[in-house]
Amino acid sequence: MILAPLAPRPSRPPPVALDTETPAHPPKRQRAGKPKSRLGCATCKTRRVKCDERKPICARCEKAQVVCDGYTPPEPSRKVERTSPPLHPLMRASTATGPPQRPMSQLARSLTGLPVICGKNVPYFDIFRYHIAPDLFRYHYSELWSSVISEGLQDGFVRESILAIGALVKAISSNPSTQGRDAVAQLRPSAIAPWSSQKITNHHHRASLLHHLRAVSGFRSSIRHRGAICRPRKVLMMTLLLIVYEILQGNLSAADGLLSCGLGVFRDSSTLFQGTQMMSNEIEDVEHVLPCLAIMGKFTHQLNSSWTHILHLRAEPEIKIPECGIDTVASVYSCWGRFYTLAVTSLCQISHNSNSSTFEAAVRRGNFLSCLSRWKPTLEGYLNNCETGTTDKRALRLILIHWQVIWISVSCCLDQTGVAFDAFTDEFRDLLCRSIKFIENDLAVETPLLMTFGEGIFMPLLCVVTCCRSHDLRMTAAAIAYELPWQEGTWDTKIVLLGQLGSVLMEEKGRDESGFIPPSSRWYWRGGDVSPRSRRMTSIYLRHVPGEHGEVVTKSLSIDLDRWPDICSAVGCQKDHAAMPRSFC
Repeated sequence: MILAPLAPRPSRPPPVALDTETPAHPPKRQRAGKPKSRLGCATCKTRRVKCDERKPICARCEKAQVVCDGYTPPEPSRKVERTSPPLHPLMRASTATGPPQRPMSQLARSLTGLPVICGKNVPYFDIFRYHIAPDLFRYHYSELWSSVISEGLQDGFVRESILAIGALVKAISSNPSTQGRDAVAQLRPSAIAPWSSQKITNHHHRASLLHHLRAVSGFRSSIRHRGAICRPRKVLMMTLLLIVYEILQGNLSAADGLLSCGLGVFRDSSTLFQGTQMMSNEIEDVEHVLPCLAIMGKFTHQLNSSWTHILHLRAEPEIKIPECGIDTVASVYSCWGRFYTLAVTSLCQISHNSNSSTFEAAVRRGNFLSCLSRWKPTLEGYLNNCETGTTDKRALRLILIHWQVIWISVSCCLDQTGVAFDAFTDEFRDLLCRSIKFIENDLAVETPLLMTFGEGIFMPLLCVVTCCRSHDLRMTAAAIAYELPWQEGTWDTKIVLLGQLGSVLMEEKGRDESGFIPPSSRWYWRGGDVSPRSRRMTSIYLRHVPGEHGEVVTKSLSIDLDRWPDICSAVGCQKDHAAMPRSFC
């Protein structure tokens, strides 16, 4: 509609001719023809006064110092007939782009209705909902991350953190050098090339930082004003979101600090710590998530601030094992997650604490092996159950691979020389074959974009690389692991794998004429300092056997993070282990 131009207003009123015979009457004022508003608050309607409709508390109620009872939602108009309810902006965006063809948990709607998200933020939320979250719960924790999305539809700072992650992923994919899914995964931020607020890449990165600041500010305010009322599960969700954000940026030092703070918050209320009792059943099924992430980060030597908390974790196995036909598959994930956390805690404490009692370690080893022997038929029973879905079967196959890793590691945990692993060459071969088959079937679904959360397939492959002394097996596992472009939790493929390959190089050079690697030539990686500018890592290695006087023998190597180490030529191997026939190459 085109409006007619307004005439210029005169500077003073024009002269009016007065009629001396007819008395002048002032013009009658009429009410403006506007519809009467009936959207006032309930208190003003009861008092029969005009309401300015300010939300959440109107000005009249605030001035009168009375309780504002809020507003009644308007009834839908009967004139407009709809065959279906209108779609929420989130749903409209999802129907346009189309969610990936993956099974996802159905999200519960909020009782108060879905919030209104600003139009420019809808793509960020959709990126997290349809791409990042499915990658995070690719194998486990689907209910946890689905509840995170549901909480983000209701809570402000959780939603801001979700938007920050979505905007960060959008910034990574919008970078001109990361066009295509494979390029995005390979050129993602990492400890080698981290992102920060000092160098903003594009406007999506700027939006991500703003959302992150709002999320942190809202989270701090919530804890400060409602510290005793804030739900433990919400605190856990927010901690995980902040950790994921820093990992995606490649800022592992910040993720390390957040993880340590999170463990400190739940230390007095988690049953996984020594001498504590569960304060709330709300996090009983996921209380192992943070401790497990900290322990696995300790094995990668990139998260070290949580070591004081790891020392106080329980390291005894739990006898509770699900029963097929009675307990659900979700309870299997929860119980196995707790058992896995306790097992790796025990391995971590034994390997890092030389003063521990050998007798106590032997008793603990026997208890874990006894529980592991009961876990395997249970997992196989759920896997072979006809009622188990395809997604759950994939997760159960991965758990069985992890079971094999724990079985080998616990069996050899008392041998400080590493020679005990030589008796498990057949088990390592079977573990490698299972891992290859799992990767072939898993990548047929879709390759993760940036990272998965928790334990995936990289850890079993790395176990073969570091613990198996068969040259062909360990080098094939290394070649397969190097091709995985995504990150699994805190396990960065390049840094962790290339760091471990330094010890493999020294061991391969130390083989005797019979092909045996003596204990004096066996090394293990203890981390290193990464230089993003030179893209090199100064790695520290410790020998399994101490020196003549009991001293620790160390060695330092400078690792090129952009170059595959030439290990095969050191032993005269002419095989191309990366060219092994695999359908996923």
